Amino acid sequence: MELGEKIRKIRKQKGLSLEEVGKICGVSNGSLSLIENGLSNPSVGLLKKITKGLEISIKTLFDDDLEFAEENKKSKSNINQTSVRVVKKGLQKILIMPGTDIKFYLVTPDLNRGMEVLLEITPPKKGSGLEWYTEEGETCVYIIEGEYEIILGEKKYHIKEGDSIFIPSGMYYKWKNPGKKDTKALWIIVPPSF
Repeated sequence: MELGEKIRKIRKQKGLSLEEVGKICGVSNGSLSLIENGLSNPSVGLLKKITKGLEISIKTLFDDDLEFAEENKKSKSNINQTSVRVVKKGLQKILIMPGTDIKFYLVTPDLNRGMEVLLEITPPKKGSGLEWYTEEGETCVYIIEGEYEIILGEKKYHIKEGDSIFIPSGMYYKWKNPGKKDTKALWIIVPPSF
């Protein structure tokens, strides 16, 4: 089930109209309709507003099959066979950072795993902006192409293609692509925190 379909299903299960969700979330009916119909990908910020208004976690929207996940938790004997999931090229879930062209592709099948893996594509001179980020768990960033400037606390690191950086739990960070071409980076976050 696609992201927009899940939002619509949850909204209807809660007995809410587009207008009601729009008022709760501070989002226009038109934007919600486009998202529900798969005609628009919501930014991370917009997705947070929608999930807050629906009183669900973002994780709920990215779990491909919640019943499947619950069965796996109950039955350890099936874990080796039933937990294997392939995510085909071009079918990853995509999130776009608000106000930018930065795209996050969810590489793992969902957020119901022990780790979260994201492929991030950051255009030149773009990044996290003024906002500081932190994770409850540990983060490792590997540069596939391009380069990043990452600020951890008060120290700045310049990492390039083939380099990686480990960000400890609870440390505040910012990043940007100082280069002239897109940067592709793999973000591994344990446990998932999106």
